[in-house]
Amino acid sequence: MTTTGDVDFLQELRFEINEHNLPIRSDQIRTRIAAYPMMIGSQALLAIFLVWLMWEQLAPSVLMGWLAALLSVLALDALFLARNRQKTRSIAECRIWHHHFLFFVTVIGLLWGSTGVLMFVPGDLGYQALLICVILGLAAGAVTINPVHPPSLYIWLFVLILPITINELVGGGVHLVLGVMLLLFLGMVLNAGQSLSLMFLQSVRRSYENTSLVEQLTAQKRLAEQARELAETANTEKSRFLAAASHDLRQPLQALVLFSDALKGSVGEKDKGIKKLAGQIESSVNALLSMFNELLNVSRLEAGVVQPQWLDFDVQPLFDRLYVDFAQMAQAKGLVFEIPSGAAWPEGLVVHSDPWLLEQIVRNFLSNAIRYTETGKVELRCQFDGDRLKIVVVDTGVGISADDLPHIFEEYFQAKNSHRDRRLGLGLGLAIVGRVGKLLGYPITVDSTPGIGSTFCLAIALGDSSCRSWPYSLTESDHDVAGVRVALLEDDPDIRQTEASLLESWGCQVFAGVVPDEVIAQFQAAGTRPDILVSDYRLPEGMTAIHASRQMRAIWGEALPVLVLTGDTASKTLHEIYSSNAVLLHKPIAPARLRSLIHLVLHGK
Repeated sequence: MTTTGDVDFLQELRFEINEHNLPIRSDQIRTRIAAYPMMIGSQALLAIFLVWLMWEQLAPSVLMGWLAALLSVLALDALFLARNRQKTRSIAECRIWHHHFLFFVTVIGLLWGSTGVLMFVPGDLGYQALLICVILGLAAGAVTINPVHPPSLYIWLFVLILPITINELVGGGVHLVLGVMLLLFLGMVLNAGQSLSLMFLQSVRRSYENTSLVEQLTAQKRLAEQARELAETANTEKSRFLAAASHDLRQPLQALVLFSDALKGSVGEKDKGIKKLAGQIESSVNALLSMFNELLNVSRLEAGVVQPQWLDFDVQPLFDRLYVDFAQMAQAKGLVFEIPSGAAWPEGLVVHSDPWLLEQIVRNFLSNAIRYTETGKVELRCQFDGDRLKIVVVDTGVGISADDLPHIFEEYFQAKNSHRDRRLGLGLGLAIVGRVGKLLGYPITVDSTPGIGSTFCLAIALGDSSCRSWPYSLTESDHDVAGVRVALLEDDPDIRQTEASLLESWGCQVFAGVVPDEVIAQFQAAGTRPDILVSDYRLPEGMTAIHASRQMRAIWGEALPVLVLTGDTASKTLHEIYSSNAVLLHKPIAPARLRSLIHLVLHGK
């Protein structure tokens, strides 16, 4: 296709049609065809009107002969139009129309031009003016209505205007003046016709170029969409693989946690070798548990099921918990470890945030700081900034290079762990921090100098002390679950037996089984009802904990609390569990946490 630019008008007069300009030529021809009915109809009416006006001045035979010839040619033109209107798509069809235009414009133009000779009344300027008006009207109409086929336009103007112009020029006097005026008019309409033809051609070309550009952009967008869909598919497959692997590994890991806890509790003080081995097993299990918990946190944040629980609470208990948890770790490396004590704020320091998500962020800051600091100190500071509190964690560790700094919140990125030493974590801690920070609306800033250390900072809103709550005040001794009737569903017999024994050791009354009907029958036989349902998510025969909860709630009411244990991290599963008004616990879960959550669910705290 020809590109937009300066148009060679002589080339347009030749009106060549080839595969490169076919779309444009086809558009030009269709535009002229669209004007055909008006052109043919207006010329037929004008011819009849002209003959009627000239009836007294010329021989009727001349007038009727001219009229019959013109109407016949117009009829043939119209007949060709009716038969070939849609044939404008191929090069051959367009060339047929091109030759048709040239032939009929020439014939019809000569018939109209002949009026400048046949109907010229030498001694009557009035009739000459009438004839000139008709001819000039036909010329102007052709230029304004149909300038899309330049060869036809120019042939029409010349054969229409030249005969009467020549007649006027040879007449002398006033006729000479009229002839000169007609020549000037011919030059003006030729120039106007050229301008309009080129303007139309440029508009058609730009239209096709814009269409081509849109098609290119659409194709690029389609490719981008395909790439995005492939990326999303790959991410989905990754999540499915992670969920499946997580579920398959969490089942035996859950059993391992329970067995480890049971082994530790059964070993006497005299069995020092076995007790040491039990401690090593517990340490390894806790390391695995930590890794899975990091993967779980990413999955939950990706699924969008984490919703902040905004509270006004005293932040000092959080600092105390963090000090107890990290002080020994820091001191073992010979580091100075400092966190503000309660004496710094005698009246307490109340903030407005989600206590558990805030704790997750600060824990990751401190854990990374201690992990990557070999000498010096790790310090948590608090700085007031108007109505906000800045929590700043400063270390004298290895630091982060300027090249690595933009990537530290990406999953699995570890600047100082190219060999993937698992003692240095999975590279998910700061990725979780980044996502939690966005969820809470906290901008997190990082300053770091290699070999000097790093500073991590976030700002949180100060809270209202009159609405103060104490989210960190519960201790394990508060979690008394004695006498609680537990409906336990688990298809793995070893895990089911271990969980039942653990619950019974806490004073619970356990009714355990593989499917809901089995457990329901036990309750009905005992003449009692469950206080809570604790169920593995996946049950035999395609059932899930959701089916079990619906079945039991249909019997004992919608208020029956449900705890779902699962190793599945798929977004769909997480949403399904949360939408069923159940509490989700991911395997493996520490026994103390299971006990705490049963207590919290039952007592609504």
